[in-house]
Amino acid sequence: MSSSATATRPRRPRLAKPLEESDTPIDLRAEAAVLGACLLEGRPAVQRAARIVEPAHFVDRRHQLIFAAMLSLLQDGSAIDPITVSARLRDGTRL
Repeated sequence: MSSSATATRPRRPRLAKPLEESDTPIDLRAEAAVLGACLLEGRPAVQRAARIVEPAHFVDRRHQLIFAAMLSLLQDGSAIDPITVSARLRDGTRL
């Protein structure tokens, strides 16, 4: 293969961990969709998601932190929306 052929090949995105360490398919868009639904629907969506996933199930570290903030708010009985989640992430000490 010539060097010009490799230069035009698209680069793969960097993953949080190598694929061979995981039996689970990685879909960052699916992760973002779960978080987006939780932000839009609030507590009921986070309660449903929490029955299925936990922060460690997210590959992207940022997604892990966002979901952990949502769970923290859920446990506190607080509202879950973009403002409260971003405030909890800024606070950081309660995650």
